[in-house]
Amino acid sequence: MGTVSLGLERITKRFGSVTAVQDFSLKVEEGEFVSLLGPSGCGKTTILRCIAGFERPDTGQVYLYGQVVNDVPPERRDVGMVFQAYALFPNMTVGQNIAFPLMIKGSPKVEQRQRVAELLHLSLHLRRLRPLCHRRRLRPPFPLARWKNWRRRQKPREA
Repeated sequence: MGTVSLGLERITKRFGSVTAVQDFSLKVEEGEFVSLLGPSGCGKTTILRCIAGFERPDTGQVYLYGQVVNDVPPERRDVGMVFQAYALFPNMTVGQNIAFPLMIKGSPKVEQRQRVAELLHLSLHLRRLRPLCHRRRLRPPFPLARWKNWRRRQKPREA
């Protein structure tokens, strides 16, 4: 068992009389890749919004590296979220959309390129990508990554 980097414990979120998420728990260990799959309206986006801090769960706890972050505002969580469509900047490449939070933070361009390349396992080819067309905007990658010290925490895979 590794270090739990993300934990959701008995999350419930309601919007008026509609229960979007009920009693949802999840533990993600460092280095794991997780996808949330399900039909429209099952609570995937609500869970991601709770992790990022855009929604506060009615009950339950959100943990990042062992610390409860329910009361931590989104800008202090160091979590990035890229939406499936419409919230993307259509004039930017996938890499530029992912790097946008780092640009807002004032990170040097070299660091932005390096972090995006590490996250997507790409090399200098990022700058050759064309701006997103309608079809490519529909299915960009969905990185949910803790940017701060991301590279330092990477562990080699065990055989």
